[in-house]
Parts: sequence; structure tokens; C-alpha cells
Amino acid sequence: MKKKLSKHKNSLFSRIKTSGEQKKVNMNKYAIVDSKGKIIEKFRNKITAKTLIVNLKREYYEELKIVKLE
Repeated sequence: MKKKLSKHKNSLFSRIKTSGEQKKVNMNKYAIVDSKGKIIEKFRNKITAKTLIVNLKREYYEELKIVKLE
């Protein structure tokens, strides 16, 4: 049962997704969290939208959010 990423309502995700595939976005202060708030993955550097989408599709199947770390 794979989640459709197009339904993702996170504004950051939308911004990255629509910013062009090769444009790198600085993600140092962001992390992916699951529905319980547990951090799944922290971003280490600048990544492209394509990288982010591929990684999410490959690894995760539950409700995900991208949040800014404090």
C-alpha cells in the first residue's frame, strides 16, 4: 500500500517539487518525521527535488511530514 506523494500537503515539499528537478535546495534544518513525530531522516546538505522524491518513494510507505528543526 504505497502512499501517493502528490497528496502531500507540506508547503516545503511542494516548493521543492515545483522548483525544477535540478535546482538544489538547502535542507540542513529540515528532517522527515513519521506520523508519531519520530525523526526518520535528517537532511545533511543540499539536495535536488528528484533526489528527495526518489528517496521518499523508495523507503517510506506511511504518512510523512517534512518539518523544520528547532
